[in-house]
Amino acid sequence: MLKLIKTLKPFTWSIVLIFFLLLGQAIADLSLPDLMSRIINVGIQQNGIENIAPEAIRSTEMSKILLFVNDNEKPTILNDYELLDKHSLSATDYDKYLRVYPELANGPIYKLNAVDGGRISKLNTIFSKPILIVSYIESGAAASALGQQIPAGVDSFIALAQLPQAQLETIL
Repeated sequence: MLKLIKTLKPFTWSIVLIFFLLLGQAIADLSLPDLMSRIINVGIQQNGIENIAPEAIRSTEMSKILLFVNDNEKPTILNDYELLDKHSLSATDYDKYLRVYPELANGPIYKLNAVDGGRISKLNTIFSKPILIVSYIESGAAASALGQQIPAGVDSFIALAQLPQAQLETIL
């Protein structure tokens, strides 16, 4: 054994490098299934959308979503989003946000502040049903179901916003 060690002594750095390369290969091989599942789940099934909670959303869309959110959960959403409006921002902040969110030129938007994974997960849970309901109503599929109750030419969301809370919950 000692003769083997003496023979390999000039190659010590090469042997250490081999061990690190084998360790890197093992880590890469073990992380491959996780990467493939993310590609399938997020990339293909969810069309690249990782979270339900939007990073930025127009204030008009947020008001539509808030129609279908519990009163207990509304403060959670409003605390985690910051309203960006041309009138409330300084000129430099407005220009900075306008480069990131070009839709800010057309009206106020809400920007997500929560970066904590737990907060995002909670927002995903809160947003899951309301976003689905809003997209269903906007697609026009709900017009036939609600058409008898809402007069022609009236925005569905305006009519729903004017309903008493008890009647809105019954519809939902």
